[in-house]
Amino acid sequence: MSKRSIVAIDRQAQLKVEGAIYEVSCAIDGCPCGMPEHGCGRGFFSLFIQAIYGIEFAGRHQMPYRINFGNSSYPYSDYEKMGDNNFWNYYFQQPIPASGEGVTLSNKFNEVYPLRIWSRTFFRNIYGSVIQRLKYQPEVKAILDDTKKRFEGCHVLGVHFRGTDHPGEIPPVGLEKYLAEVDKRIKHVDKLFLATDEQYIVDLFSDKYGDKLIINEVVRSLNREAVHANLQISDRYQLGLDALVDCYSLSLCTSAILTHSNLSYAALFFNPELKYRLMERWQPKVKRFKTLILYYLDKWGVRKW
Repeated sequence: MSKRSIVAIDRQAQLKVEGAIYEVSCAIDGCPCGMPEHGCGRGFFSLFIQAIYGIEFAGRHQMPYRINFGNSSYPYSDYEKMGDNNFWNYYFQQPIPASGEGVTLSNKFNEVYPLRIWSRTFFRNIYGSVIQRLKYQPEVKAILDDTKKRFEGCHVLGVHFRGTDHPGEIPPVGLEKYLAEVDKRIKHVDKLFLATDEQYIVDLFSDKYGDKLIINEVVRSLNREAVHANLQISDRYQLGLDALVDCYSLSLCTSAILTHSNLSYAALFFNPELKYRLMERWQPKVKRFKTLILYYLDKWGVRKW
């Protein structure tokens, strides 16, 4: 993979072609999920972050963009319900329709790789340059507006506990440490919002924290299988909406206990000022700091990465 911040001379020339449209998609050359005929199995916020980075990249190069998550099969593809293969269109309005004129320039994976950069400066830039300009589909906007009303006037502690397949990706922090952190804060908040993909976590929190607990009614795993990988769930549109609403709800909290996951990370795109505690073991912590060091060295012009 080429260094992320370096745009080769021939690529710069492509980006400057008059009328070129920067198209962001997965299942392309260099993408870890494979080629289009194999389909893409990535989760909602892995793809969402890639799209956001692609929009930011296009803006930096003064290009119009289009998100194309319809070039292959994705866990959220729901043509039968939505009449569209591109699941991005289920939730967001495109600035350029699929039939728009212009030369399509596909993203290179290193340009939009969903690397997590835990920096307030970075979050604020993404919020200002991309998130504030996103246009939701009317029904999605209405749901998010109603969600926001639920949190108004309350001091809410948010908790994101990622289970299912997550321990296979990142060494997990024990549940008892999350509970200990909640116990330290629970007396000082009005409500406790829980975002999780596992039903048994909801049951545990409900028994322990009672009426203070608020959740969204979303599809959760009953057997540790990632919900987006469960093909028995027929409503794929709803799966994506569930993820989006949970993430947005987390961003509305007064403070949050987060985990090393794309959903937690994306919540800070929606609210860069969210006060949070990141629950992590030493291996992810070391990796996070290495990434931050490279990010700042690049930002200061000391090193390209």
